[in-house]
Amino acid sequence: MKYLLRSICLVAGSLVSVYGQSVSGTPNVVSPAASAPESSHTVPISVLYRHFLAHVVQLDAEADRLQHQGKDGSAYRSHYQKSLGFSDEQFAKVRQVAVDSKDNINKLDAQAHGIIVAFRQQLAKQVPGNPSTIPPLPPELAQLNAQRDLLLRSELSRLQQSLGPRDSRTLTRLVTSQFGPHIKVEQLPLPTAPTPNLQASRLEGVPRVH
Repeated sequence: MKYLLRSICLVAGSLVSVYGQSVSGTPNVVSPAASAPESSHTVPISVLYRHFLAHVVQLDAEADRLQHQGKDGSAYRSHYQKSLGFSDEQFAKVRQVAVDSKDNINKLDAQAHGIIVAFRQQLAKQVPGNPSTIPPLPPELAQLNAQRDLLLRSELSRLQQSLGPRDSRTLTRLVTSQFGPHIKVEQLPLPTAPTPNLQASRLEGVPRVH
């Protein structure tokens, strides 16, 4: 089965962050597509790692679910570890950062979600067909964007220091090869000049567990 991660990215200067994530289907792992979708926007390595770390957590959750049903979920839990050739101790460092980053980022995402919901409610009250009445995005989103970007970079720095240079390079190669080809960044222009554009970062067809 194919699973989809859809994220809304707010661009503020050089900062890119991913807000809102929906997942459909069971986490799967597939080989990188023969032809990657073209994109005019460079996807930061932190965004690739964001999806990777989230998928590690999802695979562990699926493994736990199967175990509670008396089934073998080890293929889910060990998928990336086997691909990387990491020992239990090495991959435990990856798993810990995945869990920590998920908890911390979810807190920021929850704040952003509340702001976005309020903004949509405000838009619903505007006069239809009159772009001049559309307000700019709330400045709080740019602030959360910066916090989220800083948090991601901090977690990645911690992971790299924990793994060391050689294992960090091995992990980055896997993340870029398995996730990079499946990311497509799409421009979502808003009708008023004062309002920054939005980008959608779409990740499709990632890892099928055998």
